[in-house]
Amino acid sequence: QHSPEMLTIPSPPKSGTCALGAEAMISMSTTFTASSTHGGVPTDAVIASTDNIYFYVNTALLAGLSTNGFDGLLPPRDRSLDGLPLSRAKDASDVLNIVLHAVHNMSPAAYAPTLATLVAALERIPVYGLSPARLAGPSSALYAALLSQAPLAPLTVYAAAARCGLNDLATVVSPYLLPLQLSSLTDGQAEAMGAIYLKWLFLLHKQRVDAMKGILAQAPYPHVETDACTFADQKKVARAWQLAAAYLVSEARPDLPPSTIESTVNSLMTSVTCEGCKDALRKRMQKAVVEWTMVPVREHVLEIASKEASGKLPSELSSQSLEPGPTRMEDIKDVIQRFPAPPSAQPEDMEELPLLSAGPSRQPIILVECTDSWARTKASSRPVATRCGSLHHPRRTRLSRTDSNEARRQQRYSEAEQALAESLRAPDPSTPEAQTQALRKTASLLQALSEDSGEAARHFRAVIAARDLHGPPLRAAKRERWLLEHRQRQCVEQAARLERGAPPASPAPTRRQVNLARFLEASGHR
Repeated sequence: QHSPEMLTIPSPPKSGTCALGAEAMISMSTTFTASSTHGGVPTDAVIASTDNIYFYVNTALLAGLSTNGFDGLLPPRDRSLDGLPLSRAKDASDVLNIVLHAVHNMSPAAYAPTLATLVAALERIPVYGLSPARLAGPSSALYAALLSQAPLAPLTVYAAAARCGLNDLATVVSPYLLPLQLSSLTDGQAEAMGAIYLKWLFLLHKQRVDAMKGILAQAPYPHVETDACTFADQKKVARAWQLAAAYLVSEARPDLPPSTIESTVNSLMTSVTCEGCKDALRKRMQKAVVEWTMVPVREHVLEIASKEASGKLPSELSSQSLEPGPTRMEDIKDVIQRFPAPPSAQPEDMEELPLLSAGPSRQPIILVECTDSWARTKASSRPVATRCGSLHHPRRTRLSRTDSNEARRQQRYSEAEQALAESLRAPDPSTPEAQTQALRKTASLLQALSEDSGEAARHFRAVIAARDLHGPPLRAAKRERWLLEHRQRQCVEQAARLERGAPPASPAPTRRQVNLARFLEASGHR
């Protein structure tokens, strides 16, 4: 650190005295000299630091910015050796120099002040009746000086901004706090930044980690089934993605570099032979990297406070899990909103979302977009809004009692005729040939499922034996292996029973069911 450069000059003789004696010497700042005109006004007073360094200032300029007369230093009550009004401050020259630079919005970079000096000057600004938000705002020189120290000591700058209520500075500094381990915060550091900014820091870390969970929750989209790569093979790729996602989530931190996601997914591609699966993994990885880089690394503390007050900030964001569970409508909406995948070209044989019916007897057909396919859904019979904004109900014609009975009779006859035709076309399931064919088909399906489960279980056993997984990924792999082995045993047992001609084993009745059956048999009121 370089202290403010001082000029030592002889003082002029006092009025009414003789200049024959030894001349007194004074030290003054090289920036705030007697001839300086900062702000376009001349100097008319002197403020001396505790180490007796003179700073020549303009009293009207300081009085216009201060609310307490610059800590009671204005108007000056003493006289300096050069005859100007003099006041003595309670700060050293390095701190007072930064405060006066901030008052005149001048950069103190020429003096290379340390971060401790900048923070001390920032905390002394309110003592002099000055506004930190005005002197250390985003367009001020002091703001730039503090921001230049943020990469080296972000926590110190963040705590100083929190104590002075500098929300803009705290917001800009917050990205440098992403590598910080929150468990390493001491009680003194937490008290220095205050409860609001401490909570904001915790929320910033939590939202980043929860965003990573949401980004990796969706598995790659499957491609069209081929002879070389069936849907069962693509499920293995999806399970591998889930294991990689579990590993990344277990190692997730707010400053996770995108290269970690790329290297983890690239390690999966080495064991994938299908080019379609590789392309799906590559596209899913690129999407995850882009979404992770677009997650905001900072958010204004006032915006978070307003969201929390209005209820828009979720109280628990970590409820999303990679473990299997029931699908909720909120999860479906979130996936559709986060991963839109419109088809490249609309099929030619489909209409363009006709929302209005052509007549009262025809219901509208709505085309619902579902990632890679189109699903047709009939709209419910509800009033349809017309162009004029009114509700249009299908016109209903009044039928007499005879006409309505005849219409119902005709409808029952048509339904019975259709059911009879379908029963004649369909094979009779009660015949031995149909039963044998159904048993063979079921046994073949069970055999195929058993082989797929066995192959997947062998893959997980190899992964576990390699000892490359630790922690949550290892537990997830063991759980998946156990489920696959259990499924394989069940398929083998059911297939063996079918081959012997016995029906599939039904689950044993529970104790409650047995007691209920006994009660119904013994009861006289059925």
